[in-house]
Amino acid sequence: MKYIINARIHTLDELGTIEKGWVSFEDGIITAVGEMSEYANPDNPDNPDNPDNPDNPDNKDIFDAHGANLYPGFIDAHSHLGMFPDGYGDDDANESSDPITPHLRAVDGVDIFDRGFAEARKNGITTVVTGAGSANLFGGQLAALHTARRTDGKYAKSVDKLVITAPIAFKMALGENPKRVHGENDRTPNTRQGNAALIRETLTKAREYAEKLEKYEADTENNDKPDFDAKLSALLPLIRGEVAAHIHCHRADDIMTAIRLAEEFGFKYVLIHATDSAKIAAELAEHNARAIIGPLISERVKPEMAALSVNTAAALSRNGVPYAVCTDHPVVPAEYLILSAALTIRGGVSKENALRSITSAAADILGLSDKIGRIKTGLYADFAVVKGNFTDVTADTLATFVLGEKVR
Repeated sequence: MKYIINARIHTLDELGTIEKGWVSFEDGIITAVGEMSEYANPDNPDNPDNPDNPDNPDNKDIFDAHGANLYPGFIDAHSHLGMFPDGYGDDDANESSDPITPHLRAVDGVDIFDRGFAEARKNGITTVVTGAGSANLFGGQLAALHTARRTDGKYAKSVDKLVITAPIAFKMALGENPKRVHGENDRTPNTRQGNAALIRETLTKAREYAEKLEKYEADTENNDKPDFDAKLSALLPLIRGEVAAHIHCHRADDIMTAIRLAEEFGFKYVLIHATDSAKIAAELAEHNARAIIGPLISERVKPEMAALSVNTAAALSRNGVPYAVCTDHPVVPAEYLILSAALTIRGGVSKENALRSITSAAADILGLSDKIGRIKTGLYADFAVVKGNFTDVTADTLATFVLGEKVR
């Protein structure tokens, strides 16, 4: 058993904030959370299971936070960490030769030795969602990764060891990026109508492919098995509602097109960036939409980002639209995730909601609340130990734990 003691614990769960508490964990899983008065076990101080007992062999596995804040490991819900080069190397995020590439897998392109991973965990980030860029209408399959994995004192050197869920979502894109990338090469799409039309065509084919496959599986003697199609086969989890689409969209009309397509074909979705979402926040609430907003610390590099503002989170919050904050690394380096969330406070959200946007709310939106995002028994032992409040630019991350192992 391992312990973190003497911490101000922000559980983001029903226990709220424990002013002076402890958490225990074993085999990467949280086993208990409580007040320090409970941890001391005064009724039986000689109990060999009591971590205060010097004869307890686990005593070496106690991390004393000395009053620092203990947060769930921070989550960057949308990035391209390890996919776009951080100042060097090749761009492996966009297979721009074809607008339809749902069969691409992020795990085949991630460079886990990219310095962004070290900078992320140095700042308490334990989980990132990474993968394809927005050049294509269907960019590929995103992966949720831990920022490190440490076993027996050794760090993992393969992305496979970092995977939490893959695919966590399919990357889709609307708006200027697919228009520009493919239109400049005299390919469809080169208009917003073209974006939506080609997505509809692809999803219709995928739905028909799924139906043929189901008929074959139900009666293999009287039905022909459809010829294998890598793209359509890859889309089956989306068509069947097993995996969501993360849809890149900035402008209000693109946001509404994303919703229209999702409702037409009945797939789960999350709006990514959603720069104009403050203009249509009430409409998003009517459609039970969810958003991952960001980058918030960015130049307005294209017209569709004209409404970029730290006030967006507050507009979504007022209308009851669930949201998370992301960096879109390397647009904003992953290490500035916490600063990005803190800036939404200036825009009008509470400190609690700002914290939730990179912890519990992010986990909920990603469908990972059974694993990460809170300090709760049964969840992963992913923690950020921070000296000072996370909203303070002078706050210092003292330690980062992934699956119970100190990785920073």
